[in-house]
Amino acid sequence: MKDSGYLNNWDEERRDFEIEMLVMQKVNLMAAALSLDRFKETRDICYQNGLEEAGKGFQNYVELYKYYIKNYSKLGGPTSW
Repeated sequence: MKDSGYLNNWDEERRDFEIEMLVMQKVNLMAAALSLDRFKETRDICYQNGLEEAGKGFQNYVELYKYYIKNYSKLGGPTSW
């Protein structure tokens, strides 16, 4: 619903830390895509119910997972399911 127009509250250091955690946990593309959908849905519920700050927090995770999926092979994501 609101995939654009909201600034990412995390700096690159925080994003890189979160990405490192995803790689260390061996989060594959399927799991990342499912998580992305859940974070989008949760973000939208927050915005629909007037919880703007919570929505912005979940937007960080939307951006994080979009970045992870887009850069999956470069980041060293697992090569097997």
